[in-house]
Amino acid sequence: MLNYIAACHREAWHLAVWKKADPRGTVKRIPYRCRSWRHEGECRLWCGACDYNRCLEAIMANSFWCYMVLTYPVGMYPSRHELFKITKKHWSRLRQRFVHRFGPIQYIQTWEITQKGEPHCNVLISCQPLHAAVLDNHREVKWKWLEPAVVKWGFGRICYLEAMKSHTRMAGYLTKLAKELTGAGVKCQVPVSAPRHFRRLRASQGLLPPRYKDEESTGMIVKQPLKEKPCTVPTYGVEC
Repeated sequence: MLNYIAACHREAWHLAVWKKADPRGTVKRIPYRCRSWRHEGECRLWCGACDYNRCLEAIMANSFWCYMVLTYPVGMYPSRHELFKITKKHWSRLRQRFVHRFGPIQYIQTWEITQKGEPHCNVLISCQPLHAAVLDNHREVKWKWLEPAVVKWGFGRICYLEAMKSHTRMAGYLTKLAKELTGAGVKCQVPVSAPRHFRRLRASQGLLPPRYKDEESTGMIVKQPLKEKPCTVPTYGVEC
């Protein structure tokens, strides 16, 4: 377990928070929460709900979405740890092929694992030429272009592609996304075995709005348990 998650789980740390406009005012002390998708329970639910709202805002602001699934077959890479590390390179190469073939794209990407622990990727792509091509001839795009491309750039041959042409389809995808991000599905597919710094949610630069932050407050992490009676005198984050 990563240190910051372990500290959250044991309630070993707390936060000292104060208003930016009144740095000599009252310091409020609250429990530290890691808010990580790796930490099952309240933190994962909070992280999933936050990221879902960010994805929803980006999806509603764009159109011409296609949904794609990319996979890795069992045993394709001897080390899953190393495989997780190079997923970014695989996607970067494949994304470049999409841009070369269809023009600029916007994408939202989430990662899961299968029951056997192999990573797979769900991608939502906004691109009008791609959307039109899939609607016109889905089989040709998938079999003659996508399957050879995914194999060439590191993924497995098995993949999925469809144009999100109806509100019903999009609603179904959003429901799946909500369950995926919060780990609330029937079988949890959260990739907690991924190495440190692995980004489960990825997107085009600037596509997702930033996470909510209280701009009026600031503070610091205090690596000590929260006392029963929090100190309320000006301490600038230092324990009384």
